[in-house]
Amino acid sequence: MTAAPARAPLAVMAPLLARLQIAGLRRHWRPYVIVSAVMPAGIVLMLRLVAPDIARAEQVQVVVGAMLLAEAISTIVMLSQQTAWLRQSHALDHYLVLPISAPLYLTVTFVCYTVFAWPGVACIMVEGAVLYGLPLHLGALMVPILLLAGVAMGGIGALIGLLSPREGLAGLFGNLVMMGVLFAGLVPMSAAPAWASWAVRLLPSGSGMSLLRQATLGGAAPWSDWLGLAVYAAVALAAAVWALQRPE
Repeated sequence: MTAAPARAPLAVMAPLLARLQIAGLRRHWRPYVIVSAVMPAGIVLMLRLVAPDIARAEQVQVVVGAMLLAEAISTIVMLSQQTAWLRQSHALDHYLVLPISAPLYLTVTFVCYTVFAWPGVACIMVEGAVLYGLPLHLGALMVPILLLAGVAMGGIGALIGLLSPREGLAGLFGNLVMMGVLFAGLVPMSAAPAWASWAVRLLPSGSGMSLLRQATLGGAAPWSDWLGLAVYAAVALAAAVWALQRPE
């Protein structure tokens, strides 16, 4: 009986995986960066021109919703298509033979796709300051919020890509889920039915938007939002690991 190969140290494999992912993303950096920045920024500008006198709370909702939309485009839509292509072309097999765990591979992938969307997130933050006069709180809390939200949405994107029979369907399903993030981020909850605020919690962006609203305004975020986002990220990662390791 052949013993399973020993896994390489985390400190060695995590940077290696990150370099592999960034190298792949770098080949297509223009569409990744441009789409994740221009589309949400364009929506913010359009809403500013169409409804210039919305309330302060709704201004914040629009801006932080667009920030998470930028992440969703990268971590849900683009990652779902890339994962489906890797699986169908059997290129994913090259990663699976590396001496690493599936959670490590997926987590590093999610983080790389998340960070690649941050130029768009920064663009939207500046746009919110210019158009709405919102404060730019570039505090330490912004990083874990965006990373946790990225892992949560990345888990959804990878799950879609791993379960979709074709790359085209992965893109279709990814866009449908991304539209849910768009709805939750840009539709003022004050104008929605009471049940809608609870339904938003079922989306990978729900708790993240609540935390970003507090971070933008400089307030203290409730622990339940942190817990909800962390649980969502953990469950999404576990589901993606299951889909990655399931027999074909």
